[in-house]
Amino acid sequence: MLKKLPEGYLSAAEKKGSVVRVDYMAADKEEKGNMIPKYAYVYLPYGYDESKKYDILYCLHGGGGEIEVYFGDENKIGDIKHTLDHMIANGDIKPIIAVSPTYYSKVREHNLDSAVSEIEHFCKVELVENLIPAIEGKFSTYAESTDRAGIIASREHRGYTGYSMGALSTWCTYINDMDCFKYFMPMSGDYWINGESVADKSAAVLDEAALSSGYNKDDIYIYAITGDKDIAYERMKAMLESLEKNGKFFEFKKDDKKGNIFFGVETGATHDYVYMPLYFYNVLPEFFGGRNK
Repeated sequence: MLKKLPEGYLSAAEKKGSVVRVDYMAADKEEKGNMIPKYAYVYLPYGYDESKKYDILYCLHGGGGEIEVYFGDENKIGDIKHTLDHMIANGDIKPIIAVSPTYYSKVREHNLDSAVSEIEHFCKVELVENLIPAIEGKFSTYAESTDRAGIIASREHRGYTGYSMGALSTWCTYINDMDCFKYFMPMSGDYWINGESVADKSAAVLDEAALSSGYNKDDIYIYAITGDKDIAYERMKAMLESLEKNGKFFEFKKDDKKGNIFFGVETGATHDYVYMPLYFYNVLPEFFGGRNK
């Protein structure tokens, strides 16, 4: 059972952060060398100050979801925006920047049949080559430059999360861009190989990615999370149990035992975005702890 989301965390906070839209150009999956227009919503914490440096979290929606699911937009506020405002104000986490993009090639024309290939393209190409430079070249993070070298050098201050198909993107980002991110929060989704969920094979790929990365056990932290009534639960459980049993890199965190991977499960939670604030509240202090941690 996870820690309960405090009362009021889904309502407007007194100290409110802001949500701004950032437009950028991204590599076209279909036509190599072509660039297409895209945009992301960026959460800036209350009192954002360009003279300070901020940790940053990238957040991807699930299949059929929309880019506004985390923070909303200029017209309607999302639950995660409220949750972040309260977490920062109450010292659960340090002030952070958070980003909500989309993996869709065309922002409003998604196709579930092409979701896996679009996610793979987003993680392998767009994320580091286009999105991060557009965001971190505009706002103050720990990246001294937005070429890959600068992004790699600041990886300890960068996290990635996603829900459902967005969780698949989290695992893909872990494999493809581990050198650019330290923290990973896959919510309600496992890693697929060739579009299929195969626990033992997936676990082996995840383990080998870390073993061959050159990083040590303190350099990578995964907090996977879901509900025991979620359609993704059994698949995640099987994959992570295989990783724990057969893997060589990860040490599973349990009770008082420290580790670099944890599987959090909420009793009764189903496959629904409404649980994301609860998951953020339980996981983010592990990544970007505040004065109360």
